[in-house]
Amino acid sequence: MAHMVNPQFFMTQISVTKVLDGDTIEVSDHGQVKSVRLLDVNTPKALDPNKPVECGGPEASIFLKEMLPLGMIVRLRYIHDTQDSYV
Repeated sequence: MAHMVNPQFFMTQISVTKVLDGDTIEVSDHGQVKSVRLLDVNTPKALDPNKPVECGGPEASIFLKEMLPLGMIVRLRYIHDTQDSYV
């Protein structure tokens, strides 16, 4: 017998605290700060102080900051593993 799972069960409402670059944000989940990398998004890097700025990186960061302003409530849905080697 198959059981239907409510997709809302896998989602958590959290707030954006920082945009780290064009494909990674920082969020506050009940007071715990987490880095979240966006699924299927890979942008040039711009904000790593140990690496040179890549072409298009600053623009990608600005775009994401406009789309996800600080304090915005977002809902995360984990498709695969909740952690990877990039965050």
